[in-house]
Amino acid sequence: MKISQKTPILIAAWLSQAHAEIYQPTQPQLWSAPNTTSLLDTILSRGYLKVGTTGDYKPFSYSITNTTRFPSSNTTNSTLTPSSFNTSYIGADIDAAQALSNALNLPHPVKFVPTIWANLTKDVNAGKFDIAMGGITITLERAKTVFFSTATQRTGKVACIRCSDASKFTSLDSLDREGVVVVVNPGGTNEKFDRANLARATIKVVDDNNAVFRAVLDGEGDAMITDSIEVEL
Repeated sequence: MKISQKTPILIAAWLSQAHAEIYQPTQPQLWSAPNTTSLLDTILSRGYLKVGTTGDYKPFSYSITNTTRFPSSNTTNSTLTPSSFNTSYIGADIDAAQALSNALNLPHPVKFVPTIWANLTKDVNAGKFDIAMGGITITLERAKTVFFSTATQRTGKVACIRCSDASKFTSLDSLDREGVVVVVNPGGTNEKFDRANLARATIKVVDDNNAVFRAVLDGEGDAMITDSIEVEL
């Protein structure tokens, strides 16, 4: 079941990269300000890039630990430790962040700063990191306070259900019924979509985005609605 919605991702507008990110906007100037230091100047002077990421959104950003299990093996991450990756994160946008750092010829590794979906724009504007990366959707609310790069992905919302319920849930209307529980991670476009489109179903918030799919499999919810790219990849 596909539900139309465009969902790009985040990269800094001042650099051409694989995803759209967000960074702190500044007021346009009508005159020359030779003593003004830009964000890019600050990054180059510092020698490394600070990237905010949630680490809970495959295939873009995923936090790993020594107990992380990889799909190709039934063993824990005993040899591929976070230090082996030069970071505790893996994913397409993590690779993009490294590529961005390389393009700037920065001498030090990227510093990844943990954040949560509800605080993305707040943390950017607070200067906790230079740029946010990790499959971030461009929304009007976010664009009021931060800049986005050109979108690199367009996708829609889809519902994930148990295979045994395939004939039961075939449309958004079939999900939006009394007694149906839709689980969702807090603070992002998934929750916003659910609250805007589900009037009768129960919306149950699961704090850990990594646990939302498991909640459906374990019967804690009947469905979860997310971006199609997360499901397809």
